[in-house]
Amino acid sequence: MKLLPLLLLFVVDMAVKAQDMLTYEQLIDNYEYKVTKKILIREYPWIKDVTLTDDGEKVNEYNLIFITLHINPFELSDVTGWSIAKWAFNDIKNGITYWSPYLSTLMNVPYEEAMITTNEIDDTLKSIHTSSAIPQELRLPTTRKLSIGRFSTQEGITIPTSYVDWVKTLKD
Repeated sequence: MKLLPLLLLFVVDMAVKAQDMLTYEQLIDNYEYKVTKKILIREYPWIKDVTLTDDGEKVNEYNLIFITLHINPFELSDVTGWSIAKWAFNDIKNGITYWSPYLSTLMNVPYEEAMITTNEIDDTLKSIHTSSAIPQELRLPTTRKLSIGRFSTQEGITIPTSYVDWVKTLKD
């Protein structure tokens, strides 16, 4: 019974203040968003693009602004040694873009291990948002923050001839 007031407080706190609302155009033109996109692509070369989840339709629904990280899972596999989950691999093979809110369902890796990488990316997002290198007037409103909404395979990706799914090879 004591959790109900806390839950209500949490839900109310997620509402976006009128002065912090952004249009889709304002968001994609925002300097902090542009810097974040460039830094993520530079720091994590397997991230190929960063876009707004749901094309920004729900940009003012929550204080968190959800982004989609479009990744090349084959490059991620090369860096981490993780193989690609068979359902994601099958979608790629069939020309379908696979997405998941969790890196661990895209790659064959335990949730806890994938969370290390996800948390590193989240820490990068937080450090950019609070960086003194970005003037206050060029940042997102203080209460608004970018957050990972999903991981998506890069559109039109093909399976490189160099990719070997060692798990499958060892089972055969």
